[in-house]
Amino acid sequence: IIVALAAISVTVWRLSQPGPSEPMVMEPLSAPAETTVAATPPTATTTADPDALYLEAKTVLATAVMPEEMRRAVDSMRRAAEAGSALAQYEMGDLYLNGDGVERNSLRARAWFEDAAQAGHVQAYHRLGLLDVNSIGGASNPVGALDHFTRAANAGFVDSMVNLGTLYDPTNTYLPQDMTDAVEAYFWYRLAAARGDRDGANRAEALAPQLTDGDVARAETRLANWREQSL
Repeated sequence: IIVALAAISVTVWRLSQPGPSEPMVMEPLSAPAETTVAATPPTATTTADPDALYLEAKTVLATAVMPEEMRRAVDSMRRAAEAGSALAQYEMGDLYLNGDGVERNSLRARAWFEDAAQAGHVQAYHRLGLLDVNSIGGASNPVGALDHFTRAANAGFVDSMVNLGTLYDPTNTYLPQDMTDAVEAYFWYRLAAARGDRDGANRAEALAPQLTDGDVARAETRLANWREQSL
């Protein structure tokens, strides 16, 4: 699970390093050059243990240096992904998105991220939201991004909380004006802040003067009652 970031205008979108790493903000990632190969849904080709295949593939990938080694590493990761490993499916999405060991192809990247999301990979939903916003692997789809970020945020993914606030924030222009909502933006910023995100805290503080005391009180009550949900 690697790092990417998408942005529109001057607002920086958020994606975390995987695992125990702290969230990090990176520079905007421009849409990669496309190939003409259409996305093809992967099919299972082995009954081997997906987790074992992923761990083996990850080891091979970590030590690959020469092009032939990288090709073998990608083949190993593909076998794990086709066996059903959500981690490997996410990894394949990143490989195609960045052109690591394969020809860069955002359509294939999206297909792998979608498989990973359907298999329960929280960060894959977040990544799909970034692709939706940044027109990677498809047309710009901020409404689709709302759905993907909401799924990840409800599962506890903090960067998706910040991005939901960014979408709903009426000071931004990603959504049609009738879909922006300062109270909703404030809630998601505050929820991220409650989980230690300083950027979320700063954005909530900046937005608060636009809200009534009642708006803030309702958002804070919702915050107190919020519980993480499974995908």
